[in-house]
Amino acid sequence: MTVSQAAEMLGISAARVRRMLQDGVLDGQKEGGVWMIDRSSVVLRLQNGARVGRPPLNANDDPEEQAQLRRGVRAHELYEACREVLAGAYDASVLAAAETEEERRFYLMVSDFFLQQKQRELVAQGVW
Repeated sequence: MTVSQAAEMLGISAARVRRMLQDGVLDGQKEGGVWMIDRSSVVLRLQNGARVGRPPLNANDDPEEQAQLRRGVRAHELYEACREVLAGAYDASVLAAAETEEERRFYLMVSDFFLQQKQRELVAQGVW
């Protein structure tokens, strides 16, 4: 099976599937530069009830590595929250809720970032 087929079956990204192949978690081989995956290894992974998401921190892991991982996870959560709340929300109520000028500027900058991303998409599609 292909990487995209395995990704769909496992409910993960194609990049994660490729990483699992490189790490030996899934069985497969490259044929002409394209990964071909052993379907039984994907089925076995599903049967074992593999969890989605990052693996849990190990008590033996370096504390600084653990702190870096937590910061990375928190940063990603912050991005997702900003995208959910501020992408496309260009109204005065968000700015009125700001308690400081710095907070207001933050909301403006983040909203502007998502607006620019949308504009790039439209330009790439030839719509704008």
